[in-house]
Parts: sequence; C-alpha cells; structure tokens
Amino acid sequence: MKKTKFILVFILFANRTVFAQGSTDSTLSYSKVEYVDSTLKSSELFTRAREWFALTFRSSNDVIQLEDKQNGKLIGKGAFKYTSRILYGSEGTKGWVYYTLTIQVKDGRYKFDLTNFIHEGNPNNTGGALSFNLITTSDECPYDFAMSSKSWKNKVWKDIKQDIQTNSETIISSLKIAMSKPSPKVADEW
Repeated sequence: MKKTKFILVFILFANRTVFAQGSTDSTLSYSKVEYVDSTLKSSELFTRAREWFALTFRSSNDVIQLEDKQNGKLIGKGAFKYTSRILYGSEGTKGWVYYTLTIQVKDGRYKFDLTNFIHEGNPNNTGGALSFNLITTSDECPYDFAMSSKSWKNKVWKDIKQDIQTNSETIISSLKIAMSKPSPKVADEW
C-alpha cells in the first residue's frame, strides 16, 4: 500500500515538469540605444551606470557579473518577485523572474539590453513548482504542463509577460534618469 501511494505521489509530481515545444519565437527582450548630452564621455557614462547599479540593487557586487571599464560594458543579473493575478494555480506559479541587464557606453550614448527572462515557480507548492522558464515573444505558452489547460497556461503566460513589461519599464526609466542627469557644474563643497 505504501509503495502504491509513493508511486502515485511520484507520478503527480513528475508530471509537473515543463517541456519546451518546438518554437521559432525569440527570447523576450528590451533593447535600445539612448542618446544623452554629446559632451559626456564614455568614462562618465560608465561611472553613472555603475553608480546606478549600486543604488538600484540591494547588493550590486552580487548583481554585476562583468565590469569592463575599458570597453564600456557592464553586465548584471537581477530578479523580481512574481505573484500571479490568475487565481487558479497561483501558489505554484508564484516565484521569481530572473533577467540579464547589459549596459554598454560610448561617448554621448549608451545601450541597454534587458533579456533572458526566466520564470521560476514556487518550489514549496504542494503540487510542485509551476515554472514557465525562458520567456519568449510567443503569444501562446510554448511549454506543456500535465493536467493544465491551454487556456490557463496562456493566461499565466500573458500575466508573466505583463509583469515583465511593467518591471522592465521601471528599470529602464530609472536607468534613463540616472544616465541623463545634468553634469555637476561645481563640485560639492562640504
């Protein structure tokens, strides 16, 4: 009897594994070249980007994966909490969305790439984590969950993508403010 219960529980949990179906959609990303004051040198923009990382993330040293001042490139990995607005199955989908942010600077401009959004569901959910993994540009969820309807998957998929868009807009706006601030005329006299 115990063996039968174990097998039944194992099958239920094993069926929560996500499998990618063949997809030609690309990874969801936000990328743009922003022009700032043309007199700003790349070294100043690099310093501003580095300062932005320090002020935006709890521990920029943990976030920043690459800091190449000579080539004007910073790469960081961050995350934000995801809480589903879709009631059914929300405990399993509640979790984190991880992403990569690359900032490159040149005289008078910088480029950001916000990409590689990966959703990881709640591993403490009694039914197992419902992770949607790498988020793509597909309008429909390209992953298959056992015992989940296509309609439900697509609702959660769209909800995750909406959350990503909202958080990305906040990140991009904050970065734009930091990179576009006027140069100090006179050093602080304190």
